Amino acid sequence: MRVEKMYYTFGGLHMFGIGVIAPAYSPYMLSIGLSLAEISLVNAVFWIVMICAELPTGMLADGKSRAWSLKFGALFFGTGAAGYSIATDVTSVALSEAVIGIGASMVSGAKQAWITDALDKVGRKEDVRKVFATDAIITSFLMMAGGFIGAYIATINYRYIWGPLIFCNIIAAAIAHKAMNGKGEPNVRVDEFVALRKSIEHLKKSRSLQWVISITILSGCVVCFNHYWSIYFKPMVGQINLSWIWVFIYVSMMLSGMYVRNVKIRPGKEVALIIGSIVISGSGLVLMSYFNGLILSLTAVAIHEIGRGIFFPLVDAFVQTRVRSSYRATFGSLQSFIGGLGFPIVLLCMWLAVSGEPESNKTIDMVWSVCGSILIVGGIIFWLFRPKEK
Repeated sequence: MRVEKMYYTFGGLHMFGIGVIAPAYSPYMLSIGLSLAEISLVNAVFWIVMICAELPTGMLADGKSRAWSLKFGALFFGTGAAGYSIATDVTSVALSEAVIGIGASMVSGAKQAWITDALDKVGRKEDVRKVFATDAIITSFLMMAGGFIGAYIATINYRYIWGPLIFCNIIAAAIAHKAMNGKGEPNVRVDEFVALRKSIEHLKKSRSLQWVISITILSGCVVCFNHYWSIYFKPMVGQINLSWIWVFIYVSMMLSGMYVRNVKIRPGKEVALIIGSIVISGSGLVLMSYFNGLILSLTAVAIHEIGRGIFFPLVDAFVQTRVRSSYRATFGSLQSFIGGLGFPIVLLCMWLAVSGEPESNKTIDMVWSVCGSILIVGGIIFWLFRPKEK
Protein backbone atom coordinates (compact mmCIF):
# COMPACT_ATOMS: atom_id res chain seq x y z
CA MET A 1 0.00 0.00 0.00
CA ARG A 2 1.33 3.46 -0.91
CA VAL A 3 2.27 5.57 2.07
CA GLU A 4 -0.32 8.25 1.40
CA LYS A 5 -3.06 5.59 1.30
CA MET A 6 -2.01 4.39 4.76
CA TYR A 7 -2.15 8.01 5.92
CA TYR A 8 -5.62 8.55 4.41
CA THR A 9 -6.91 5.27 5.87
CA PHE A 10 -5.69 5.96 9.40
CA GLY A 11 -6.98 9.54 9.38
CA GLY A 12 -10.20 8.56 7.61
CA LEU A 13 -11.16 5.96 10.20
CA HIS A 14 -10.36 8.35 13.00
CA MET A 15 -12.38 11.21 11.51
CA PHE A 16 -15.32 9.03 10.43
CA GLY A 17 -15.81 8.07 14.07
CA ILE A 18 -15.66 11.72 15.13
CA GLY A 19 -18.13 12.56 12.35
CA VAL A 20 -20.67 10.12 13.77
CA ILE A 21 -20.79 11.91 17.13
CA ALA A 22 -20.67 15.48 15.78
CA PRO A 23 -24.37 16.18 15.02
CA ALA A 24 -25.47 14.74 18.36
CA TYR A 25 -22.54 15.72 20.59
CA SER A 26 -23.98 18.88 22.13
CA PRO A 27 -27.58 17.58 22.27
CA TYR A 28 -26.16 14.51 24.06
CA MET A 29 -24.45 16.81 26.59
CA LEU A 30 -27.70 18.67 27.19
CA SER A 31 -29.53 15.34 27.59
CA ILE A 32 -27.32 14.33 30.53
CA GLY A 33 -27.80 17.67 32.23
CA LEU A 34 -24.97 19.94 31.08
CA SER A 35 -25.58 23.62 30.27
CA LEU A 36 -24.16 25.67 27.39
CA ALA A 37 -21.52 27.04 29.77
CA GLU A 38 -20.55 23.55 30.99
CA ILE A 39 -20.20 22.31 27.40
CA SER A 40 -17.59 25.04 26.87
CA LEU A 41 -15.92 24.20 30.19
CA VAL A 42 -15.45 20.45 29.52
CA ASN A 43 -14.11 21.20 26.06
CA ALA A 44 -11.63 23.57 27.66
CA VAL A 45 -10.52 20.57 29.76
CA PHE A 46 -9.84 18.65 26.52
CA TRP A 47 -7.69 21.45 25.10
CA ILE A 48 -5.78 22.07 28.34
CA VAL A 49 -4.91 18.36 28.69
CA MET A 50 -4.01 18.09 25.02
CA ILE A 51 -1.74 21.14 25.16
CA CYS A 52 -0.01 19.93 28.34
CA ALA A 53 0.61 16.52 26.75
CA GLU A 54 1.72 17.87 23.36
CA LEU A 55 5.45 18.25 23.97
CA PRO A 56 6.03 14.96 25.86
CA THR A 57 4.14 12.96 23.23
CA GLY A 58 5.83 14.74 20.32
CA MET A 59 9.24 14.08 21.84
CA LEU A 60 8.33 10.40 22.26
CA ALA A 61 7.19 10.24 18.62
CA ASP A 62 10.58 11.49 17.39
CA GLY A 63 12.61 9.56 19.94
CA LYS A 64 10.69 6.26 20.04
CA SER A 65 8.37 5.85 17.03
CA ARG A 66 5.75 7.90 15.22
CA ALA A 67 3.71 4.80 14.37
CA TRP A 68 3.81 3.87 18.07
CA SER A 69 2.48 7.32 18.94
CA LEU A 70 -0.32 7.03 16.38
CA LYS A 71 -1.29 3.56 17.64
CA PHE A 72 -1.59 4.59 21.27
CA GLY A 73 -3.23 7.87 20.34
CA ALA A 74 -6.02 5.95 18.62
CA LEU A 75 -6.37 3.62 21.63
CA PHE A 76 -6.66 6.56 24.03
CA PHE A 77 -9.31 8.07 21.75
CA GLY A 78 -11.30 4.83 21.83
CA THR A 79 -11.00 4.60 25.62
CA GLY A 80 -12.22 8.17 26.06
CA ALA A 81 -15.18 7.45 23.77
CA ALA A 82 -16.06 4.41 25.89
CA GLY A 83 -16.02 6.65 28.98
CA TYR A 84 -18.28 9.15 27.22
CA SER A 85 -20.80 6.42 26.40
CA ILE A 86 -21.47 5.87 30.11
CA ALA A 87 -20.99 9.48 31.33
CA THR A 88 -23.71 10.86 33.60
CA ASP A 89 -22.51 14.30 34.71
CA VAL A 90 -20.00 17.07 34.11
CA THR A 91 -17.25 15.27 36.06
CA SER A 92 -17.42 12.02 34.09
CA VAL A 93 -17.60 13.99 30.83
CA ALA A 94 -14.52 16.02 31.81
CA LEU A 95 -12.57 12.82 32.63
CA SER A 96 -13.49 11.35 29.24
CA GLU A 97 -12.40 14.57 27.52
CA ALA A 98 -9.07 14.39 29.38
CA VAL A 99 -8.40 10.85 28.08
CA ILE A 100 -9.32 11.91 24.54
CA GLY A 101 -7.04 14.94 24.95
CA ILE A 102 -4.08 12.64 25.63
CA GLY A 103 -4.98 10.62 22.53
CA ALA A 104 -5.27 13.74 20.40
CA SER A 105 -1.84 14.94 21.55
CA MET A 106 -0.27 11.61 20.52
CA VAL A 107 -1.76 11.86 17.03
CA SER A 108 -1.10 15.60 16.63
CA GLY A 109 2.29 16.34 15.12
CA ALA A 110 3.20 12.67 14.72
CA LYS A 111 0.66 12.14 11.93
CA GLN A 112 1.84 15.05 9.77
CA ALA A 113 5.50 14.27 10.49
CA TRP A 114 4.96 10.60 9.57
CA ILE A 115 3.60 11.33 6.09
CA THR A 116 6.14 14.11 5.39
CA ASP A 117 9.07 11.77 6.05
CA ALA A 118 7.37 8.78 4.43
CA LEU A 119 7.01 10.80 1.22
CA ASP A 120 10.61 12.03 1.51
CA LYS A 121 11.85 8.43 1.71
CA VAL A 122 10.22 7.61 -1.64
CA GLY A 123 11.40 10.83 -3.32
CA ARG A 124 8.06 12.68 -3.23
CA LYS A 125 8.57 15.40 -0.65
CA GLU A 126 7.16 18.00 -3.07
CA ASP A 127 3.75 16.26 -2.78
CA VAL A 128 3.28 17.22 0.89
CA ARG A 129 0.76 20.05 0.33
CA LYS A 130 -1.16 17.94 -2.20
CA VAL A 131 -1.39 15.05 0.27
CA PHE A 132 -2.53 17.31 3.13
CA ALA A 133 -5.21 18.81 0.88
CA THR A 134 -6.34 15.39 -0.40
CA ASP A 135 -6.54 14.20 3.20
CA ALA A 136 -8.77 17.19 3.97
CA ILE A 137 -11.08 16.22 1.10
CA ILE A 138 -11.25 12.54 2.12
CA THR A 139 -11.74 13.20 5.83
CA SER A 140 -14.38 15.83 5.03
CA PHE A 141 -16.32 13.27 2.99
CA LEU A 142 -15.99 10.61 5.70
CA MET A 143 -16.96 13.04 8.46
CA MET A 144 -19.94 14.06 6.34
CA ALA A 145 -20.99 10.42 5.91
CA GLY A 146 -20.38 9.71 9.60
CA GLY A 147 -22.45 12.71 10.66
CA PHE A 148 -25.31 11.61 8.45
CA ILE A 149 -25.30 8.20 10.13
CA GLY A 150 -24.80 9.66 13.61
CA ALA A 151 -27.85 11.93 13.34
CA TYR A 152 -30.01 8.86 12.75
CA ILE A 153 -28.33 6.79 15.49
CA ALA A 154 -29.06 9.62 17.93
CA THR A 155 -32.79 9.26 17.33
CA ILE A 156 -32.56 5.73 18.75
CA ASN A 157 -30.32 6.49 21.73
CA TYR A 158 -27.73 9.25 22.15
CA ARG A 159 -25.31 6.87 23.87
CA TYR A 160 -25.06 4.65 20.79
CA ILE A 161 -23.18 7.36 18.84
CA TRP A 162 -19.97 6.48 20.69
CA GLY A 163 -19.82 2.89 19.40
CA PRO A 164 -18.47 3.70 15.90
CA LEU A 165 -15.79 6.01 17.38
CA ILE A 166 -14.58 3.19 19.64
CA PHE A 167 -14.54 0.64 16.80
CA CYS A 168 -12.89 2.94 14.24
CA ASN A 169 -10.05 3.82 16.59
CA ILE A 170 -9.35 0.17 17.37
CA ILE A 171 -9.00 -0.49 13.61
CA ALA A 172 -6.86 2.66 13.18
CA ALA A 173 -4.55 1.46 15.97
CA ALA A 174 -4.17 -1.91 14.24
CA ILE A 175 -3.25 -0.18 10.95
CA ALA A 176 -0.64 1.98 12.69
CA HIS A 177 0.84 -1.12 14.31
CA LYS A 178 0.86 -3.40 11.25
CA ALA A 179 1.22 -1.15 8.21
CA MET A 180 2.69 2.21 9.23
CA ASN A 181 5.51 1.05 11.47
CA GLY A 182 8.97 2.04 10.16
CA LYS A 183 7.80 3.95 7.08
CA GLY A 184 7.57 7.53 8.33
CA GLU A 185 10.31 7.71 10.92
CA PRO A 186 12.98 10.46 10.99
CA ASN A 187 15.88 10.14 8.56
CA VAL A 188 18.18 10.70 11.54
CA ARG A 189 16.91 9.66 14.97
CA VAL A 190 17.79 12.03 17.82
CA ASP A 191 17.24 11.94 21.57
CA GLU A 192 13.87 13.33 22.69
CA PHE A 193 15.40 16.31 24.52
CA VAL A 194 17.70 17.07 21.61
CA ALA A 195 14.63 17.16 19.36
CA LEU A 196 12.96 19.61 21.75
CA ARG A 197 16.05 21.83 21.94
CA LYS A 198 16.41 21.90 18.15
CA SER A 199 12.69 22.69 17.74
CA ILE A 200 12.88 25.64 20.14
CA GLU A 201 16.07 26.94 18.50
CA HIS A 202 14.47 26.69 15.05
CA LEU A 203 11.38 28.56 16.21
CA LYS A 204 13.48 31.33 17.76
CA LYS A 205 15.34 31.84 14.48
CA SER A 206 12.34 31.71 12.11
CA ARG A 207 10.06 34.74 11.98
CA SER A 208 7.82 32.93 9.49
CA LEU A 209 7.19 30.05 11.89
CA GLN A 210 6.65 32.45 14.81
CA TRP A 211 4.08 34.28 12.69
CA VAL A 212 2.17 31.19 11.55
CA ILE A 213 2.03 29.72 15.07
CA SER A 214 0.77 33.05 16.39
CA ILE A 215 -2.02 33.20 13.83
CA THR A 216 -2.92 29.63 14.79
CA ILE A 217 -3.63 30.94 18.30
CA LEU A 218 -6.04 33.43 16.73
CA SER A 219 -7.75 30.61 14.83
CA GLY A 220 -8.93 29.22 18.18
CA CYS A 221 -11.96 31.50 17.78
CA VAL A 222 -13.45 29.01 15.29
CA VAL A 223 -14.10 26.59 18.18
CA CYS A 224 -17.19 28.60 19.12
CA PHE A 225 -18.96 27.14 16.10
CA ASN A 226 -18.02 23.51 16.78
CA HIS A 227 -20.05 22.95 19.91
CA TYR A 228 -23.07 25.17 19.36
CA TRP A 229 -24.07 24.61 15.72
CA SER A 230 -26.21 21.53 16.40
CA ILE A 231 -27.99 23.24 19.31
CA TYR A 232 -28.53 26.30 17.12
CA PHE A 233 -30.03 24.47 14.14
CA LYS A 234 -31.94 21.71 15.96
CA PRO A 235 -35.04 23.90 16.64
CA MET A 236 -35.12 24.80 12.93
CA VAL A 237 -34.77 21.32 11.41
CA GLY A 238 -35.02 18.64 14.15
CA GLN A 239 -32.48 15.99 15.19
CA ILE A 240 -32.68 13.81 12.06
CA ASN A 241 -32.33 16.72 9.66
CA LEU A 242 -29.18 17.89 11.44
CA SER A 243 -27.57 15.24 9.22
CA TRP A 244 -28.27 17.44 6.19
CA ILE A 245 -26.78 20.48 7.94
CA TRP A 246 -23.69 18.36 8.65
CA VAL A 247 -23.50 17.33 4.98
CA PHE A 248 -23.69 20.98 3.98
CA ILE A 249 -20.88 21.89 6.39
CA TYR A 250 -18.54 19.24 5.04
CA VAL A 251 -19.33 19.83 1.37
CA SER A 252 -17.99 23.32 2.04
CA MET A 253 -14.89 21.81 3.67
CA MET A 254 -14.38 19.45 0.72
CA LEU A 255 -14.51 22.36 -1.73
CA SER A 256 -11.83 24.10 0.35
CA GLY A 257 -9.63 21.00 0.27
CA MET A 258 -10.01 20.75 -3.51
CA TYR A 259 -8.98 24.38 -3.86
CA VAL A 260 -5.85 23.96 -1.71
CA ARG A 261 -4.97 20.73 -3.55
CA ASN A 262 -5.13 22.28 -7.01
CA VAL A 263 -4.13 25.91 -6.56
CA LYS A 264 -0.60 26.79 -7.60
CA ILE A 265 1.12 28.76 -4.85
CA ARG A 266 4.60 30.18 -5.33
CA PRO A 267 6.93 29.44 -2.39
CA GLY A 268 6.57 32.11 0.28
CA LYS A 269 3.20 33.29 -1.06
CA GLU A 270 1.05 31.13 1.24
CA VAL A 271 0.79 34.02 3.70
CA ALA A 272 -1.87 35.91 1.73
CA LEU A 273 -4.06 32.80 1.50
CA ILE A 274 -3.66 32.04 5.21
CA ILE A 275 -4.73 35.60 6.09
CA GLY A 276 -7.59 35.51 3.60
CA SER A 277 -8.91 32.25 5.03
CA ILE A 278 -8.97 33.67 8.58
CA VAL A 279 -10.89 36.76 7.47
CA ILE A 280 -13.35 34.68 5.41
CA SER A 281 -13.97 32.34 8.35
CA GLY A 282 -14.57 35.26 10.71
CA SER A 283 -16.93 36.92 8.22
CA GLY A 284 -19.04 33.77 8.13
CA LEU A 285 -19.37 33.76 11.93
CA VAL A 286 -20.41 37.41 12.04
CA LEU A 287 -22.97 36.90 9.26
CA MET A 288 -24.42 33.87 11.08
CA SER A 289 -25.14 36.03 14.09
CA TYR A 290 -27.08 38.58 11.98
CA PHE A 291 -28.82 36.44 9.36
CA ASN A 292 -32.30 35.12 10.04
CA GLY A 293 -33.80 31.99 8.50
CA LEU A 294 -32.32 28.69 7.45
CA ILE A 295 -31.10 29.60 3.94
CA LEU A 296 -29.23 32.75 4.92
CA SER A 297 -27.77 31.03 8.00
CA LEU A 298 -26.49 28.15 5.88
CA THR A 299 -24.92 30.61 3.44
CA ALA A 300 -22.98 32.08 6.34
CA VAL A 301 -22.01 28.58 7.52
CA ALA A 302 -20.57 27.83 4.05
CA ILE A 303 -18.49 31.02 4.13
CA HIS A 304 -17.15 30.14 7.58
CA GLU A 305 -16.33 26.52 6.70
CA ILE A 306 -14.64 27.41 3.40
CA GLY A 307 -12.34 29.78 5.29
CA ARG A 308 -11.34 27.30 7.96
CA GLY A 309 -11.09 24.49 5.39
CA ILE A 310 -8.42 26.47 3.55
CA PHE A 311 -6.58 27.57 6.69
CA PHE A 312 -5.58 24.31 8.40
CA PRO A 313 -4.04 22.31 5.49
CA LEU A 314 -2.16 25.42 4.38
CA VAL A 315 -0.73 25.92 7.87
CA ASP A 316 0.29 22.24 8.13
CA ALA A 317 2.11 22.40 4.79
CA PHE A 318 3.67 25.78 5.66
CA VAL A 319 5.17 24.36 8.88
CA GLN A 320 6.17 20.87 7.76
CA THR A 321 8.13 22.07 4.71
CA ARG A 322 10.21 24.41 6.92
CA VAL A 323 11.27 21.90 9.59
CA ARG A 324 13.99 19.22 9.56
CA SER A 325 13.12 15.53 9.59
CA SER A 326 14.89 14.64 12.87
CA TYR A 327 12.62 16.80 15.04
CA ARG A 328 9.57 17.23 12.79
CA ALA A 329 7.05 15.54 15.15
CA THR A 330 8.43 17.42 18.15
CA PHE A 331 8.14 20.71 16.29
CA GLY A 332 4.59 19.78 15.26
CA SER A 333 3.78 19.24 18.93
CA LEU A 334 5.46 22.54 19.84
CA GLN A 335 3.31 24.16 17.16
CA SER A 336 0.17 22.57 18.65
CA PHE A 337 1.30 23.39 22.20
CA ILE A 338 1.62 27.11 21.46
CA GLY A 339 -0.89 27.42 18.61
CA GLY A 340 -3.51 25.44 20.49
CA LEU A 341 -3.60 27.91 23.38
CA GLY A 342 -6.31 29.86 21.58
CA PHE A 343 -8.80 27.02 21.89
CA PRO A 344 -8.97 26.68 25.71
CA ILE A 345 -8.72 30.46 26.10
CA VAL A 346 -11.74 30.98 23.84
CA LEU A 347 -13.68 28.14 25.51
CA LEU A 348 -13.00 29.47 29.01
CA CYS A 349 -14.09 32.94 27.87
CA MET A 350 -17.24 31.40 26.40
CA TRP A 351 -17.89 29.61 29.70
CA LEU A 352 -17.61 32.90 31.59
CA ALA A 353 -19.61 34.85 28.99
CA VAL A 354 -22.62 32.51 28.79
CA SER A 355 -22.81 31.49 32.46
CA GLY A 356 -26.17 32.71 33.70
CA GLU A 357 -27.28 33.70 30.18
CA PRO A 358 -30.47 32.25 28.64
CA GLU A 359 -30.01 28.87 26.89
CA SER A 360 -31.09 30.38 23.58
CA ASN A 361 -29.92 31.11 20.05
CA LYS A 362 -29.51 34.79 20.97
CA THR A 363 -26.76 33.81 23.39
CA ILE A 364 -25.07 31.75 20.66
CA ASP A 365 -25.43 34.66 18.20
CA MET A 366 -23.58 36.89 20.67
CA VAL A 367 -20.69 34.42 20.99
CA TRP A 368 -20.40 33.94 17.22
CA SER A 369 -20.47 37.68 16.54
CA VAL A 370 -17.67 38.43 19.02
CA CYS A 371 -15.45 35.55 17.87
CA GLY A 372 -15.98 36.37 14.20
CA SER A 373 -15.08 40.02 14.77
CA ILE A 374 -11.88 38.99 16.57
CA LEU A 375 -10.90 36.81 13.59
CA ILE A 376 -11.46 39.64 11.10
CA VAL A 377 -9.61 42.30 13.09
CA GLY A 378 -6.86 39.85 14.02
CA GLY A 379 -6.43 38.83 10.40
CA ILE A 380 -5.92 42.46 9.38
CA ILE A 381 -3.32 42.93 12.13
CA PHE A 382 -1.45 39.78 11.09
CA TRP A 383 -1.42 41.02 7.50
CA LEU A 384 0.27 44.22 8.62
CA PHE A 385 2.95 42.22 10.45
CA ARG A 386 3.30 39.40 7.91
CA PRO A 387 6.75 37.88 7.26
CA LYS A 388 8.51 38.80 4.05
CA GLU A 389 9.80 35.66 2.34
CA LYS A 390 11.65 35.49 -0.97
